[in-house]
Amino acid sequence: YLRDGELVNVKTRLLADKTRMFQAKDAEPCLFGWHLIDPKRRMVCITEGEFDAMALHQLGFAALSCNAGAGNHQWIDSDWERLQRFSDIFICYDDDEAGRKGAGEIVNRLGLERCRIVTFPKKDANEYLLAGATNADILRCLADSKTLDPDELVNASLFVEEVIRDFYPPDDVVDLEPPLFLGTEHPWFRFRPGEISVWTGHNGHGKSQMLGQTILGLMRRDERALVFSGEMIPRMLMRRAVRQASGMAEPSPAYIRAIHRWFGDRFWVYKHVGAVNTDRLLEVFAYGAKRYGIRHFVVDSLMMLEDVPEEGKGALEAQRALMIKLAAFAKRYAAHVNLVAHPRKSENEYRNPGKQDVSGSGKITSMADNVFSVWAKLRDENDEPDDGPDAKLELQKQRNGEAQHRSLWLWFDPASQQYRTIRDRRSIQYVDLDDPLPLTETF
Repeated sequence: YLRDGELVNVKTRLLADKTRMFQAKDAEPCLFGWHLIDPKRRMVCITEGEFDAMALHQLGFAALSCNAGAGNHQWIDSDWERLQRFSDIFICYDDDEAGRKGAGEIVNRLGLERCRIVTFPKKDANEYLLAGATNADILRCLADSKTLDPDELVNASLFVEEVIRDFYPPDDVVDLEPPLFLGTEHPWFRFRPGEISVWTGHNGHGKSQMLGQTILGLMRRDERALVFSGEMIPRMLMRRAVRQASGMAEPSPAYIRAIHRWFGDRFWVYKHVGAVNTDRLLEVFAYGAKRYGIRHFVVDSLMMLEDVPEEGKGALEAQRALMIKLAAFAKRYAAHVNLVAHPRKSENEYRNPGKQDVSGSGKITSMADNVFSVWAKLRDENDEPDDGPDAKLELQKQRNGEAQHRSLWLWFDPASQQYRTIRDRRSIQYVDLDDPLPLTETF
């Protein structure tokens, strides 16, 4: 091993048994072949064995070899500075398990951007030379070499078919992005998989109530939802859901049972009242996604997560960490997560709160894909009813939709607790009284 005119190492191998070899004691680990590399050379091959480097040199290519097999990379430390001058490094290790593993480790250390992995039709370069390889054959192998790209780095053309399906969805494909439904469909907003929607609004203005009705709208499309409401016992949560589904204040017992049959495997409840640990909540959410195919999840509300403080030391970082966890969950399970977050206290409630009014870290709304604000018109009990709207749902952010901001005036029916976009406040029935059978089989 000669380098810069110095004898660095001597390696001996028996011709009759190539497994028997040894190196000079205490020699510096370095690459074999430096004395034959032109200082102006900017491309080089690195092989697993000295014979392979000699084979490539014989065919006209600058080549170096490691000194101790595919699994030993001590030479990188010794030759690090000398290797910096190469803009292109071709790793020509043996095409076996040890060689592939060693090549990957070298690429990660020397740089993904300048290393390429070469494979030959034979086990290594020397066998290829003995089989009759020429300079042109080696050139083709170098041209066909592959980069070890990060898993996250992909070419944009990979998504062409998905983009075409977005523009022209096939008729027989289930709609994976059901629209917002409040009596009528509003396609300017869709509950896309892998996203988080934050719902905010003043206390008592009906954000949980309105979100509950939108969940019923998803169930119309045979979507499945799991609701965590730390502030309501399950019986009261279902009471409100039954009223909204029936469109009346007091549905008959038979109708209530029919509605629950319709809920079937669509409606799931996280049975816990009070604060809950986030990791445990997401663990149950993940089970529901895997076991029952649930795609829509409600966290009502942020203040009911015991490990995510609203204020004080560490609160902002905990809220940021929560959004990262929710985003990872939504993307992993192609789910849509709805998070209820309260706004800061304001001087009055005559306007709906905006994105900047959400209590806590700004990451809550900046990391969310969508932000809704719910506002109810303030009326005294003795006020005469009028034809004006009772509430407003405002879309204040939509990262991936075509409508970035949209306001929807709504009329409220107190008996059914439904919101409608028409003035006469007439409720609708999500479950037909005359045909109360479930639309999907219940297991």
